[in-house]
Amino acid sequence: MLIFKIRGILRPVHKEVLLVTKEVYKLEGYDTFEGEFYPVPGEYATEDEVKKAACKFMQELEELQPSETSGGQEDSGIQDRVYIVKPDGTKYRYGCTCKGGFYEEGYPTC
Repeated sequence: MLIFKIRGILRPVHKEVLLVTKEVYKLEGYDTFEGEFYPVPGEYATEDEVKKAACKFMQELEELQPSETSGGQEDSGIQDRVYIVKPDGTKYRYGCTCKGGFYEEGYPTC
């Protein structure tokens, strides 16, 4: 039990109350050539936000690893993959569709 001043009054507070977890979504890249996951900077409050960030990251991948030479997001392609990591730690592969040169939500290739 800890004592905290809450609204000007000293009150006892259980430690468990202070254990607040920050539930965030994250991105991970997967280097298909090396066979390894790597972190992608950023934290997102909602799944919609992380999906938009995933599409932006895929656009960056397309510039660095063009589909014409890497095979893109096709199963036989070696372009890096993008995974969404949920707040509970589980992850799933995410892809976007390229329309007019920009990735939009959907799956799987440009």
